[in-house]
Amino acid sequence: MKKILVVLSVLSIFSGLYAALPLGLEFGAGYSITTKEGHPDYFFLEASGLIQIYENFYARAGLLNVSFISGESYLNAGTGVPIGTGCIASPSLDIMMFFNAEQTIPYALAGLLFSTGGGWTQTNFRIGGGAEFLLSQDAHMRPFVELLIDINHQNPGAITNNVISAKGGIRIK
Repeated sequence: MKKILVVLSVLSIFSGLYAALPLGLEFGAGYSITTKEGHPDYFFLEASGLIQIYENFYARAGLLNVSFISGESYLNAGTGVPIGTGCIASPSLDIMMFFNAEQTIPYALAGLLFSTGGGWTQTNFRIGGGAEFLLSQDAHMRPFVELLIDINHQNPGAITNNVISAKGGIRIK
């Protein structure tokens, strides 16, 4: 009985701490179109973490991504680089600015991603925007849609590949 009380106490403390922190999660699905010949378009699923950094400004970091490319599936830890390749990559990091609105809340974002390994380095710059839909004033789950443009630059060979992605999902904050 004491163990159950201890577990319940710990859970209630952590749930209270989580409620006080400006953290959130995002789950989405989308489709990406690549502009480089020979690079196929693909469908993806992803999860990201959000943290409020100042009023209407949030930081978003990729946590998990599954891409379905040419009949194969690739899992990565929010980095854009498949797990098990031996490459070192940073999680994708976006800064989001939400504008004040009533029901449909527009936002803009910009982000970066770096990865290296196997004799190559990739830098990814991201810009985009979207809309978050407020279903009620106290709703924590909010549907969203966004459009992104990724500019990928790889060395050696100075390869540039632009990727246009449309994504939708649920944001919890």
